[in-house]
Amino acid sequence: MHRNLGILLVLAMVIFISQAALAEDIYDAIVSGNADSVKAMLDKNPGLVKQAESKLGLTPLHVAVMCGNKDIVKLLIAKKADVNAQAKSGNTALHFAAALGFDEIIKLLIAAKGDVNKENAHAWTPLQYALAFRHADTANLLMKHKAKIGDEKLVWEDPATKASNFKKTISWEKKKWDVSLTDGKLEISQGKTREVIDNGVNYFAAAGTGAGPVVVYKVGNDIYYYHKDDKGNSRKAVEGKGDVIAISIRGHKNGSYIFVAKPDLTLREFWVDSRGGVEKARISFKFKKGS
Repeated sequence: MHRNLGILLVLAMVIFISQAALAEDIYDAIVSGNADSVKAMLDKNPGLVKQAESKLGLTPLHVAVMCGNKDIVKLLIAKKADVNAQAKSGNTALHFAAALGFDEIIKLLIAAKGDVNKENAHAWTPLQYALAFRHADTANLLMKHKAKIGDEKLVWEDPATKASNFKKTISWEKKKWDVSLTDGKLEISQGKTREVIDNGVNYFAAAGTGAGPVVVYKVGNDIYYYHKDDKGNSRKAVEGKGDVIAISIRGHKNGSYIFVAKPDLTLREFWVDSRGGVEKARISFKFKKGS
């Protein structure tokens, strides 16, 4: 799936750039790398910096980022480009920069108040693109600027020490569930219905999905997930034996992404589908200490 996303992104860039190169406008100047022409056009018509082309909804900043042109990115930011503007895909300039591993451009966008946790139309953040395309330095850079996976930022100490009693409300569209951990007892409730998921739980992460609530939790050194849908419940080991220092989860209409961090700073991503099946180790990724 991630490889397909990469192929689609590259194809979209090629198609757009090939089309833009035929037009005598600001996009042509950006694709050609002609910063002087871009500046002259913006001096004459400042509103161009915020325009979006009709096919993909790309702004001049989006295209400059995809072209990897740091000088033009600087120029567009100085001319008040909206660094958080979204294309029709929901992608921002940071999404494109993260997917392509353009760290110096990411620094410029963050300095201009780019939102590192902005979600696109598929609920993907820039960090998830960095992970999917295996840009280690990019992922670490985003993490240092408080990029999140799911609802929380991964921390490099055992969160169980801070979460012996914890309650969280999760939702998907109009449905809501309360998940609580009290002295090791993990429970889920919806309205007047309450169910004990497990005992002896150290820590959990939870998310509402289009397929029902999913709860990922740690018992000793084992990680389990709980998934409840209209057909019943399921509880299945995800990671098995081995120390785990953090877990996180992101809901999706067809299931959920689960992220498990190990003491050696390896991050693994799993996909849980709507039927309770687990696709193991979609991503296995190494972070640097201090991220």
